[in-house]
Order: sequence, then C-alpha cells, then structure tokens
Amino acid sequence: MQENISEPYQQTKISEYELLTKYNPQYINSKIKLAQSHIDEMYHLSTSITTCDSIMGIVSVSYPVDKLVIWISETKDNLNKFKDDSLKRLSILKQVLNDYTQDEQKQVAKYLRTNGRIKPYNTIERLQVDLFNFKYGIPKINRNENKEVMVM
Repeated sequence: MQENISEPYQQTKISEYELLTKYNPQYINSKIKLAQSHIDEMYHLSTSITTCDSIMGIVSVSYPVDKLVIWISETKDNLNKFKDDSLKRLSILKQVLNDYTQDEQKQVAKYLRTNGRIKPYNTIERLQVDLFNFKYGIPKINRNENKEVMVM
C-alpha cells in the first residue's frame, strides 16, 4: 500500500501535554484549588483602600461592586464548566484504563503523579492512542488482530 505524500498529517493519538493536563487528576485538582483561591481573593476587592496621592491628597480606591459581582459570577461559571469537563475526561480515562492490567494501571498512575518524569513508553503510547480513539469514537482494535495484520 502506497501512501499519498500530499495527504495532510493525520493525528492518531493525543499529545503528552494533553494527557498530563486534561487527564491528570493531580493537575486538575491543583488547578481547581488555584481557581477557588482566586475567587476567594476576588471578594477582598470590594474593600476600599485609602491611599495618598501627591496631586489629589488622600484618595479612597475600590473596585466597582457591580463589575466585581459579574466577574466573580463568570469566574465561578468557568470553574464549574472546567470541573464538569474534567469529570468527563477522568471518566473516559477510567474506562480506558479498565482494559489495562493492574501493573499498567500503576505505571500510568506513577506517570501522572510524577508529571511525566517517569515514563513507561509503551504503556503511555498505548494510552495516548486509546484515549484518542475513545475521544473520536474510533472502534477499538484487538491487539492480537493488530499483530496479525502487521505480520502479513
């Protein structure tokens, strides 16, 4: 079978960056905590601050409450959307990992926990392909069938 060189590149797996950010529970939890603390800090912007200015003298400065309410509301909505999307992705990860052996699951967990520093190449490569296939609805090929096709 000869491939057409002018055909555009076809992606067949998710990137390592996507795996370590969108499917990593530790990364997701740290991002949620950061966003939540950011929202908590936003409430302090409603407090007025008194400052000295050489031209105006003593000036009271505060953030407009109506804009602050909108900003906090939008940030909370974005956080909830992120949580929902992350829950879906983690559910996909769990479904894909159900087909892996216990040892492979531990390797993936260690890979995610170390943020990619300890990488079992074959397992992670397979995970990237499996997540891509699940994400885009590509039917799963049995590994034994795949080996038979490659032998021909």
